[in-house]
Amino acid sequence: MKLYNLYKECRKYANEHTPDVLEKVLKAPLNENTENTSVECQKRSVWNYLLTSFIAAAILMSLSIIFVNIHFWGSNRENGIVPKVTLSTSYNIVYAMQKTYDNIKTIVIEGKEISKNMKTNVVLSNNSWKEIYAGPLNYRYETPDFIRVVNGDKSWNYYKDLNRIEIIPSDPSGSPFLALKSKIDDIAKNDSYKLVGSEKIDGIDTNVIEVRSGNSKNDSWVDTYWIDKKTNFILKQETLHNDIKTVITYKTDFASDIDEESLKPNFPSNVPVIDRLTEFDIFHSINDAQKAVNFDIIVPDKIPKGFKLFEVRKYKNENAIELDYYNEDFTKFIFIQEYHKDKTTVNIMSNLNDDVLKRLKDDLKSKYKNIVINMN
Repeated sequence: MKLYNLYKECRKYANEHTPDVLEKVLKAPLNENTENTSVECQKRSVWNYLLTSFIAAAILMSLSIIFVNIHFWGSNRENGIVPKVTLSTSYNIVYAMQKTYDNIKTIVIEGKEISKNMKTNVVLSNNSWKEIYAGPLNYRYETPDFIRVVNGDKSWNYYKDLNRIEIIPSDPSGSPFLALKSKIDDIAKNDSYKLVGSEKIDGIDTNVIEVRSGNSKNDSWVDTYWIDKKTNFILKQETLHNDIKTVITYKTDFASDIDEESLKPNFPSNVPVIDRLTEFDIFHSINDAQKAVNFDIIVPDKIPKGFKLFEVRKYKNENAIELDYYNEDFTKFIFIQEYHKDKTTVNIMSNLNDDVLKRLKDDLKSKYKNIVINMN
């Protein structure tokens, strides 16, 4: 049983550290210079060397299991003996998929999404969209009724049904490609994914990965992904949340050259334009923003590692401010809105998991008294 627990810990460590990093760690030279030291120091050096070697061997064994599918053998776990454990190739598939998405600089991707209640057989939504992506602050997202063009620090939103264009601060979180990358990062960190088979979609060979999540029978999620074996890109995604089934199909063009004109806000000249940038003051440091308001800005101490302040928005027409944080590749975000009226209200919006957000909420509650915190 101890061996099994060690194996689980090693696999957890291996999943949290990519093979690239592990290779660097394991190749790092050990300091074995024990000359001119006391006998006790020499003993400690030997024990440290042995301990380090054991840890390195355990990690290498874990990686061998992951990549080569070595088997552990046992019989009956109920008797304290570990059963046969086989790590499938799902880790390799997810890791390759994550690396592929990370390396994309430009892409054209089209999606079709149908959501249906499986009990009532009622179609809840039927949408299609297209994105031309050249970066988190340089993309075009288009549906039949709406177009968003993000170009630098501005976002042009064209509402066709309203015959109106609104200019607002840029919004990396509105990119479907970045949302998909975010989902893949979540899959890579999720221990419950598994390879459930292979299938052809429109003549393309795919691996089928299943991810299960949810805290109870009344709140269960099953995500299934069909991943192109050749390109490592997702061709189809199916999400079953209780009785609601959503199917998204993707068509991807790995375009290295993108028409620059398509990333410009070239809209009909007769459409009215509302410049909402005048409703905000934009700052890039909390210190600068603090000088522009008459209240102490609520600043969290426990922002997750890897996140940085992107910008601070001060609402001119309200006694309010917003702190926008993103991780390095803009796939994860935390928006903290602070409103001052009869009472202080804080709204937290994010695509992080509930545990991380709960720690953030608890941090703010312990630091600031008499505030209302809402999680969106």
